[in-house]
Amino acid sequence: MTDGPLCVFCGSEFPVELERCPTCGRPWIDQRISEAAEGAIVPLGEVGEVAETPIETEPERRIPLWLIAGGVALVAITVYGIVFSLLLNDGTEGDTAAITTTTAVTTPPTTVVSTTSPPASTTLPPQTTTTPPPTTTSTTTTTTTTLPPIAEGTPIPIDEVTLGAFALGPLQVGSNGTTALERLAGTFGQPTQITELAGGDLGICETDTGRAVRYGWVTAIVIGDEGDETFVGYRYEDGPDGHPSAGLETLSGAGIGNTVAEVDTIYAGSLVEVGEVDGSPHIFILRSSDRRTLLWGPLTGSSASAVVQGIHAPYWCDDGPPGP
Repeated sequence: MTDGPLCVFCGSEFPVELERCPTCGRPWIDQRISEAAEGAIVPLGEVGEVAETPIETEPERRIPLWLIAGGVALVAITVYGIVFSLLLNDGTEGDTAAITTTTAVTTPPTTVVSTTSPPASTTLPPQTTTTPPPTTTSTTTTTTTTLPPIAEGTPIPIDEVTLGAFALGPLQVGSNGTTALERLAGTFGQPTQITELAGGDLGICETDTGRAVRYGWVTAIVIGDEGDETFVGYRYEDGPDGHPSAGLETLSGAGIGNTVAEVDTIYAGSLVEVGEVDGSPHIFILRSSDRRTLLWGPLTGSSASAVVQGIHAPYWCDDGPPGP
């Protein structure tokens, strides 16, 4: 046993006048280690009365209740997370599956107002603009020409209205024009067109004036003053359907619709030739003795299969009719 005080914490001997152990820094107490082990308390006899110094001891370390409660809650959350994860995985990931514990944080819902406009269509539908028709005031003056009526003379039987070289049925070329017009009106009705002639129109002489009076398919040509006219020829060509003047033929039986070959057969005693008038093909029936034109008219072509489109009387004027 040593004579000096010993530190009950580290066992070091140190002078009594020190309040703390120079080795461990703990406060000394007036006990010897051996006596402390036996439970005896030995007072310090050599040192006078010394004021009793309370022994500083470590305060009791207690764990706060809130920390314990927090730990229990953390353990409960962890266990709940493990169980919930196993339920979600349905045991398919095995023991090696990583378990992630997620603490859900509930935040109040946020209302988001979209400011994004829908994308503009790149294909625009065609714009249909309906514009009402403009309102216009017509300044055009329409003049209705009323054909002068022609007195209707004695009608001619249709089967007697033949296309001759110098006559239209009983109407001889060079006869009274007024009588011819009246009888044609009595046969086919009032004229459908009247045209003033001059300067050689339709075969009249350059110094003559006259009229072309059309009755459907037949056009009668007269010269002179009205009331004192001369019948100088005719033209027969396509006219209104159903008109009584349709279907007329020559004395020999040729008509519109025949071919050049058919006309050549019909007029075997005459000359049938094809020529041009103003650049278009025409048929000519010529007297064989002097090649005088008897009848002529336009064709659809120049071949033997070309079709006759009209039959005309010869020119009236001294210049003579056209010929090939």
